[in-house]
Amino acid sequence: MNEAIVAKEPSALGTIAITPEQVDLVKTTVFQGATDDELKLYFFECRRRGVHPLDRLIHPVVRQDKNGTRRISFQTSIDLFRSEAENTGEYRGQDDVEYGELITWEKIDKKVPEYAKATIKRFDEHTGEIIKISATAYWEEYYPGEQLGFQWRKMPRLMLGKCAEALALRKAFPRKLAGLYTFEEMQLTDLINQGKALKEPQRKQKPEEQKQDKEMKEPGRQSESNGQPEIKDPDAPATEPQKKAIHTMLGKIGVKENDKKHDFCSKLFPVPTPIKSLNDITKGQASYIIDKLNSYKPETGDQLV
Repeated sequence: MNEAIVAKEPSALGTIAITPEQVDLVKTTVFQGATDDELKLYFFECRRRGVHPLDRLIHPVVRQDKNGTRRISFQTSIDLFRSEAENTGEYRGQDDVEYGELITWEKIDKKVPEYAKATIKRFDEHTGEIIKISATAYWEEYYPGEQLGFQWRKMPRLMLGKCAEALALRKAFPRKLAGLYTFEEMQLTDLINQGKALKEPQRKQKPEEQKQDKEMKEPGRQSESNGQPEIKDPDAPATEPQKKAIHTMLGKIGVKENDKKHDFCSKLFPVPTPIKSLNDITKGQASYIIDKLNSYKPETGDQLV
């Protein structure tokens, strides 16, 4: 790609230097299938926030609007939100998150909070006062569902609280955080109004792939809603056939080293904590990763999101 987009000198946007070699590495690991313009936008986002792309603190997510146009949004952890607020010099902490009454939710064995309300304290340089800015996140609007909601079922207050805190921080510091979203917010694919997550077209499987697909998927009846196999005990640890299938499929697309495999899976399945081992994932998460790998076509450079 054109070296004009490579930042080599300090600028008003920051002092992050990105070499041509690092640009190539970003294209093959962090932002696969990106166009030059999309890379420029990603580097701009990283530089203005003082983050190097290879630190993987900011992840680009490609989405598609109603007209079929590719759009990019960015996701990160709540920790970067807090540090960005701190860097303004106006952040004065926050109140403890307030939670609504506990309610019963389908297929969750514990009650969950109806909402979480976060309140951020910000110093107003014009009046000299400390003002409070609040935002509320509702469970029904953020819970990502059975397949992606393992952490939500395990720690419902923590996960919903992070969404509320991100909302409040973005509301309190719009110039610093506009257009940036946390992992927890991005788990719900229709959260970003600008579009829906891109879905790769399903290709016809070869006979050997059909056999492998049959072995790696857990037995279960077909769901009436989407025709996909229903995973039994999705929160149970991933099975050995599932883990073997993931390793095999990653090897076929050229991802052979274990560290790179785990990084690749973390990108396929956005979670607050990167995947360090396939022994740590659940049946539901493994099934989701397998589905994404099934639709991956390296010869066309399809973007995995």
